[in-house]
Amino acid sequence: MILMIRPRSRFDANVFSVNRGEAVIILDLYTCLWNEARLLPFFLAHYGPACRRIVALDDGSDDGTLEILAAHPKVEIRHMPEERDSWVLASTRWWNQVWQESRDADWVGIVVTDEIVGPDLPSSLARHKAAGHTVLKPRGFDMVSEACDPAAATRGVFNQLFSKPCLFRPDKITGVHLEPGNHVGRFEGEVVLCEPDDLVFRHYHHRGARVELPRRVRPPGCGRSARVVETA
Repeated sequence: MILMIRPRSRFDANVFSVNRGEAVIILDLYTCLWNEARLLPFFLAHYGPACRRIVALDDGSDDGTLEILAAHPKVEIRHMPEERDSWVLASTRWWNQVWQESRDADWVGIVVTDEIVGPDLPSSLARHKAAGHTVLKPRGFDMVSEACDPAAATRGVFNQLFSKPCLFRPDKITGVHLEPGNHVGRFEGEVVLCEPDDLVFRHYHHRGARVELPRRVRPPGCGRSARVVETA
């Protein structure tokens, strides 16, 4: 399955009519990151208008990430402990607990910086709340581009691995048990799972030549591997 993003595509249009004057949705977003200054403007431009607050757990960024976060009025910066078993396990434990700060929200979102769920979160979340859904698992697509600019990635390939249960109702869910990577999760409470047609999970990791190196020594750039891979 191929996803192509173009103006006024079916993913860019409202599937159902929503009265925005009545559909006021409170969304809190939780993310973990390290040295994501390249992606952050794209990430914040998408989620900022839709969220009440964006809570970012930073792992000692030194590329301008903290300055970008601090300049955004909806962002709250938290700092990951330096002593921990691993970044992945520490962030997973944090996500599994921190959402409880948002019991008064309509929805909680859990993503990392290269994950964009849309196109129209407020409208979609209002519809799914009215329909009684409490956990949303949008279809995942790997967005592919030769350029590092995420806005240049207009095509994606379906990837079941990135069909993540990334949105849930904190007033209906009593327990969250995400596994490392957040690809799989177990929820407790009033669980009504929906794989929505009006939301797409877009993964923007594969942009340009990605350089995979250990997290603490990798250079600034598009990616994270020990070899350079040209993606098309």
